[in-house]
Amino acid sequence: MSAKAQHLQAPSFLQSQVWAQFKSEFGWRSHRLVCDREHGAGYVSALSRRAGPGIRLGYVPHGAPSGPVSMLAECSRNALSGPLGTLRDCILLRWDLPWEATPELREELVALGFKAAHVDIQPPNTVILDLSNSADELLSEMKSKTRYNIRLAARKGVVVESEGLPALAEWYGLYRQTAQRDAISIHSPQYYQRLFELVGESGGSADSAHLELLCARHEGELIAGIVVVYYRGQAVYLYGAGADHKRNLMAAYLLQWNAIERAQARGCLSYDLFGIPPSNDPKHPMHGLYRFKVGFGGDIVQRLGCWDYTRRPALYTGFCYAEAARNWYFKTFRKRR
Repeated sequence: MSAKAQHLQAPSFLQSQVWAQFKSEFGWRSHRLVCDREHGAGYVSALSRRAGPGIRLGYVPHGAPSGPVSMLAECSRNALSGPLGTLRDCILLRWDLPWEATPELREELVALGFKAAHVDIQPPNTVILDLSNSADELLSEMKSKTRYNIRLAARKGVVVESEGLPALAEWYGLYRQTAQRDAISIHSPQYYQRLFELVGESGGSADSAHLELLCARHEGELIAGIVVVYYRGQAVYLYGAGADHKRNLMAAYLLQWNAIERAQARGCLSYDLFGIPPSNDPKHPMHGLYRFKVGFGGDIVQRLGCWDYTRRPALYTGFCYAEAARNWYFKTFRKRR
């Protein structure tokens, strides 16, 4: 089985107990949905939150039953309907499916009563690297410009170290600059601090993860930093920040290469760069991000993204209009200003 296939089938960090606990401290409720009631086995971690006046949204992040696709519909009906429905106060259950997209899967989901959501919560398109390859093989698969920039950063004196919580406040200042520059929304400093704390507390458990804040400094100054999670043989790049100045030092390239090497040292089988635009379109506002990430080689993957199941079609239609308008404002209009 390829590293890409293993990555897409492996349990996601977003399905972990620590992620469910973490989100429950920031406005969500956590739930456990049993997908195979007959045998009492097979479940997914779900979340729910208020999404408007009198409206609650159920959400499964990068999770799905291990059985046939039809089990998605059965699990959704059981969760949304009846007195024992775990999510009976929700107007819909949104599945952020980890599977790779195919026309056949899309057709099957539509036939089962699912609708493709107007927005995606987790980025459906990504780049996954196979870490069973040697460092030399990984470098050889990269674009020549990427290899050059990695070496340039090291040659110019950029130093990368794992700094963790002590550097989080300093990193967040950089992250806020990045968010303003790229017109993206971010959480409060307490959000990221609590994530580090909870992941640290999970150490030693059967469902433990490890979180690193890798900082790139030049002459002692923090100029870039990324947060990477390691979970069940997978490494995933979650958040990144870069200064407005000294960008010619190419610190972001050295950071990613350092994270790849660290993931290999931990025995991870894959590295997920977690989020690229859907295509190599120069007109896309995040086209630079696409070129940066695909430059590291690996497989470009398009997941199915978000699919909704509802038992209340009238409310759901109104919700979709409102959600689509909000999504256009934040992801299109604000990025063009």
